[in-house]
This record gives sequence, structure tokens and C-alpha cells, in this order.
Amino acid sequence: MSPSPLRLCYRQAVAYRYVIMSILAITFVVVISLQDEETQNVSQLYSQDELPRARGGSRPQRNIGVKGYNGSGHDGLDHSHGTHCPAKGQPTQVILLTYGRSGSSLTADILEKHEDVFYHYEPLHNLAKSFTDVQREYNTRYQKRLYLTAISDYNKETERVCELLLTCNFTHLPPPAYWNLHLIQSKNTRPIHTCIKSTLDDEFGGKEDPSKVQDCLRVNSARCTLKPFRLIKTIRMTAESVGNLMARLPNLKMIYLVRDPRGSYLSKLKAFPSDFSRNATFEALRICPRLKKDIDATWRLYKKHPHRVHITRYESIAEDPVETARKLYQFLCLDFTKSIQNYILHNVMAGNNKTDKNIYSVRRQDPKAASYAWRSKMDIGQAVSFDDQCGEVYEKLGYLPVDNEEHLRDLDSPLKMDVEGLL
Repeated sequence: MSPSPLRLCYRQAVAYRYVIMSILAITFVVVISLQDEETQNVSQLYSQDELPRARGGSRPQRNIGVKGYNGSGHDGLDHSHGTHCPAKGQPTQVILLTYGRSGSSLTADILEKHEDVFYHYEPLHNLAKSFTDVQREYNTRYQKRLYLTAISDYNKETERVCELLLTCNFTHLPPPAYWNLHLIQSKNTRPIHTCIKSTLDDEFGGKEDPSKVQDCLRVNSARCTLKPFRLIKTIRMTAESVGNLMARLPNLKMIYLVRDPRGSYLSKLKAFPSDFSRNATFEALRICPRLKKDIDATWRLYKKHPHRVHITRYESIAEDPVETARKLYQFLCLDFTKSIQNYILHNVMAGNNKTDKNIYSVRRQDPKAASYAWRSKMDIGQAVSFDDQCGEVYEKLGYLPVDNEEHLRDLDSPLKMDVEGLL
């Protein structure tokens, strides 16, 4: 007796059900495997404490589990993986990447004192200004601010200019790189500025004679090649761009200099009141996303090139300039001579009332007190605004939020802690 049509339909439905369940089971296994593989790949790039966190303004807690924190509130002096020195006769290129009012002039001043260093002070200044029209047009069209380091063409040009400078190939520099008043800030590049100015000729409408400009750049390129260490200090570049250059220049090293965002902000507000808002929340939202992006890129570079990346905090330099400078010199394979130590002791640490009032001076009577002066001046509301918006930055750099105004003013209660890999 053959089965009824109803029973046949039931059997087919059961068969289809088992097929569908099998397909779903196989799909589930594949997805889980892919997720495990992805997690493993991420874990290879980050340690547990460096895993990317969700965005948000969560405030870090005191004594959070950051590697290396011993509860003392003092910086560990050296967490580097040793030094990597280029072969004899090979130049060392260095980019000191940092931000405004973060102690970069002090740090570079200490490094440039070595006789083997050819130092470039903010060579991207005029290049950045040449993109002002691009930013203005974007702002007008979209009613939205366009940050300089978000412009792809600008980032590519910064890499090109820095590579030319670090390889002493000045004759191919674009005009914004050699028509730059900041050239006078370094004894190494000051002759370039002087020579370029001398090329101004009435025959060219009061502009520079191109052939004479090339002569100036050629002569100074030759001067540059005599120095085995080429140093760039800049606040106008991204860590990602430095990483791109490191892939092309095997002897390039990076010093990433950071400062507590609260101290940096208050110093900027004092130095350039028309350029920064007293609305701390607005400025924190402007500053900390860029910091986070650079920090993440720098940690990846550090993991890939531990001998070529050095991360330090301005506060460490201010607290012990001699010892921190010694560590930086060791990282760069430079001799830390007695004369350099004496320069730090008798110049950097020998300021007076006049130099203390000069916002551009690298000399301070008490560098440590100067680095923490913001704690006695910043409004508690401003501090809390930064704490709320910069939680991830604090965690990665070892800074701590304030509990209340009393905590903010108490200089005996540190607002930073040890983080592995940081000086």
C-alpha cells in the first residue's frame, strides 16, 4: 500500500529540516573559527592592556591595571629593549614627534647640543600654512572643521619633505620648506635662511634667483652629509606618517614625546589665547582623538620596532633632565658627554625670574615645578572635562583623573603612574 500524499509531504519536510539544520551547524562552526582566528591576530598586535577599547568618555579609575604600575606614582626610567645602532658610516635619522606646549623645544635643545647632530626645527611650519585655503574651503562648504592631519595630500607631502631633509637632499625641497622663518631656530639650518635671503634679486621682481637658491641648497646639503645624526622636531605630522618613513628608511628612529593633555591645554591657552577656547570640553574633543590615533599607531610601531621607537613623557624630563637625557642619548647611540651634562645643569636647570616668564624659553629655575604649574591654575571644571573626554588617552599614557579640587591642587599626590614602554 503506497503512502498517502500527506505522509509523503511530511517525510519531505522532515528531510528538508535536517538538511537546513546541518547547513546552519556547519556555518556556525566556520564563523566561530573565523572569530577565533581574528581574535588571535588582534592579540598578536596588542597585549591584553593594549587591546582597542570602545569609544566613550569613561573616566579611568585610579590604580587601574596598567602594566608596570607599582603604586608609587614614580616613572620607571627604562623599559626599552636595548639599543640598535646603525653600521659604521651609516647615518641615523631621528624624528621627534610631539604636540604644542609639550616640552619639545627643551628636549630638542638637549639633543642638538651634540656636535654630530644636524637639527631641523619645525620644518613643516610653512607647508602647513600652504594648506590653509584647502581647510577654509572645506569649512565653508561643509560647515565643519577640517583638521590638517586629516588631509591626505598634506600627509604625503610631510613624508616627502621629511625624507628629503633626513637624507640631506635639499635641492628637491618645495619652496615652503626652505622659505621658512623657523630655519633661524637651529644653528644648523640658520645658514640656509641667510643664504636664501641673499638670493633676492631685482631682476626677478625682488624674488629669489632660482639658480642661486639651488646653489644655497646644494652647499647646505653637503654640510648636512657631514653630520651622522639628522634630527627633525615637529608637531605637524602623524605617527602613521612616521611609520611610513620608517619602512623606507631603515635607520630612522622615532622619539614620541607626550605631556598630560591638561597641562598642554592650559599652556596653549596662556601662550595663544586667541587660538584656543576656554571651553575645555571643546578642546578636549579636539585634542584627545588625535592623541589616541597617534598613540595607537606608535604602540604598533613600538611592538614592531622596539629598538627604533622611544616613548617618553615631558614630566619625566622635567623631573630628572640629566637622567632622562642620558637614556635618550643611549637610545640614539650618542655619547652623553660631560659637557652635555654640564649644559643641562647650568643652562636648562639654571633659569631665573625672567626666563620663567618667557613662554618660549627652555630654561627654568625648577623644571619640575614648571611642568606641574597647571595644577594650581586650572579650574576644576576644566580638569574634569578633560578627564571625561580623554579616558582612553590617560590609560595608554598612564595619567590619572582628579577626584576633586583638593586632589588637583595637592602636588604630593601624583597624577601619573608607570606604564611599560614609557620613559
